[in-house]
Amino acid sequence: MRTKHYINLAIGSLLILFCAFQTIEEPEFIRRLKVSLEAYQQKFTEEKVYLQLDKPFYKPGEDIWFNAFVVNSNTNRPTHISDVLYVELIDPKGNVAANLNLVIREGTANGDFMLATAAAGGLYQIRAYTHWMKNFGKSEFKKEIQVQRILTPRLLLKLDFEKEAYGSGEPVSAKLTITNLKNEKVPQASVDLTIKLGGVVHLVKQVTSDLNGIAHLKFQLPDTLSSTDGILQAVVDTGDVQESISRSIPIVLNKISIQFLPEGGNLVQQVTSRIAFKALNEFGKGADVSGVILDDDQNIVTRFNSLHMGMGAFEMVPLATKKYYARIDSPGGNSELIPLPEPAPTGFVLNLKNRDEKNLHWNVNAPADTEAYLVAQTNGEIQFGERLTLKAGANLITIPTTHFPAGIAVFTLFNSEQTEQCERLVFVNEQKGLQIKLTTDKPRYLPREQVNLNVLTTNSEGKPIPSKLSVSVVDDKLISFADDKQDNILSALFL
Repeated sequence: MRTKHYINLAIGSLLILFCAFQTIEEPEFIRRLKVSLEAYQQKFTEEKVYLQLDKPFYKPGEDIWFNAFVVNSNTNRPTHISDVLYVELIDPKGNVAANLNLVIREGTANGDFMLATAAAGGLYQIRAYTHWMKNFGKSEFKKEIQVQRILTPRLLLKLDFEKEAYGSGEPVSAKLTITNLKNEKVPQASVDLTIKLGGVVHLVKQVTSDLNGIAHLKFQLPDTLSSTDGILQAVVDTGDVQESISRSIPIVLNKISIQFLPEGGNLVQQVTSRIAFKALNEFGKGADVSGVILDDDQNIVTRFNSLHMGMGAFEMVPLATKKYYARIDSPGGNSELIPLPEPAPTGFVLNLKNRDEKNLHWNVNAPADTEAYLVAQTNGEIQFGERLTLKAGANLITIPTTHFPAGIAVFTLFNSEQTEQCERLVFVNEQKGLQIKLTTDKPRYLPREQVNLNVLTTNSEGKPIPSKLSVSVVDDKLISFADDKQDNILSALFL
């Protein structure tokens, strides 16, 4: 009897195990997606190039040193496709001033361009590509560099505007940070400001830096502007040393273009939706804006403010009987009503409700009781795929992301007919990035003294990991002239 009991128990355990496997069995649609995506990636593998320059600012007669990384665009690992990298130096007139053909070894190459002592000043451009990249359109690497004759400054000045765009009649705010050559903050420095608009002096005033070496610069633009030509010049006097810095004022006239992008791609009537927006000035650069959303009866539905480079988001519930418009209140002169996308009468909405270090919490709004598929892929590889049973209205879905690599994950929602309905991009696992620590053997060095630099690279768990690195040593007195806000290796390879 005891033997029979054990046999029944074993059979029962096997049945439970079999049922468990049946429950977690991957849907056929997800399997087909994986096979198709893998085949596509193998056939149409793309490359990315990033050039790490030693600095963004050069004087005539200097060398432009660079280290190039050529990677598989999906995995960000060294490419196995191309053997040669083509690098070009474009002068301010748009002509190719010099070019190099570099051999790629284990995904890297390095080289330099020697600037002539008589080289013209202005904005140059570095362009790099492989022949394979030409198959995929405009995917080449581009970076602007400044070439200019200068005198080495005796103060380090950093000038940043509070916003990316200002219009007629608006107050302008900027922050000037003043440090000496020992990297010490300079308090109580006198700052003489000159604001020129259209080549004519608009305002002259004086301010003083605070105890942290920061001078807050504020002034008002006139109610009428006919040009975007505006210059802010600051002359700093510490009593012993005098230096100056100039920056263009980011003035925009009535030429702001703004694009509205419903989260997941769909705006649906009677469903709470998040709508992202991106505002650009007449030069195609991000412009900070604020304004209101109005219905067709001129009632204010909600307000919006950009967070960075003209980008931001707001939430609203579009009604079936209303039409909606955006009005830009700042910068001034852009008050023309801009229609929002028409909401669909029904459909799916995919909304990222909140997140933590281990999970993403989604709200999937379904038009009816139905089945759907939610798929996530990063670097061309599916990380998550599941069949969902949805009820009409809101459905909360939690997806674990601890096994995702760092970078952009693409979440796609398919309906029961396996047709794409919504898509949302999310940057995940930023903490998994490479950790770099630099230490020197001494805190200070004398001129021409040898510097011993130790570099430690670890993963997110603090364990040492081999890496390929670029290290440059630059005079920070020159860097302040560049005002370089272009991309870096992380944004270039992840985005």
